[in-house]
Amino acid sequence: MGDPGQAMRDPHFWVRFTEMVFAIIAFSVIAEGAGYSRVNFAIWCGVTTMVFALVFMLCYIGDVPQARGTIPLVIDAIWWVFWLSCAGALSADLNNYGRALDGSSKSRMQAAVAFSWLTWFLYWADIYFDYEDARGGGRTITLPATVTQPNSAYTSSGAYSGGGGGVQMKTAQPGTVSI
Repeated sequence: MGDPGQAMRDPHFWVRFTEMVFAIIAFSVIAEGAGYSRVNFAIWCGVTTMVFALVFMLCYIGDVPQARGTIPLVIDAIWWVFWLSCAGALSADLNNYGRALDGSSKSRMQAAVAFSWLTWFLYWADIYFDYEDARGGGRTITLPATVTQPNSAYTSSGAYSGGGGGVQMKTAQPGTVSI
């Protein structure tokens, strides 16, 4: 089992989490319109995205190597197309849907359109991270858990006491160090 703290410092984990939340919002606000083909497609995109995002987040926590690289890149590229289609279809149908229903339903449709486009945009970030993993770049950005003190080889006066090298550090002003 991997380190959950390490997984939660990974930006890809948070992109997946945000993607899951946005997908839930995108389909839940228009679920009352189920039975209409474009709404059904939005519900399908939202539910499958929610499931995939949750599975990937659990794989990141469990440090499953197959959750990084080519397999997620292919899945995310396919779902990028699905969300582009979903957001485009809902956007094109926004006025027709609003005329057929009352004003509150139109505002729900507007929210679904907005969150569909936001979810599609988050898939760009997924594809970027997946591409970096697939080409061997790995995690290029990991947020630090804590700020640590400098190496104990530096004395309280700022001089390096590790031997060899002869590097001396001097404090120019409080909070700054010059070499």
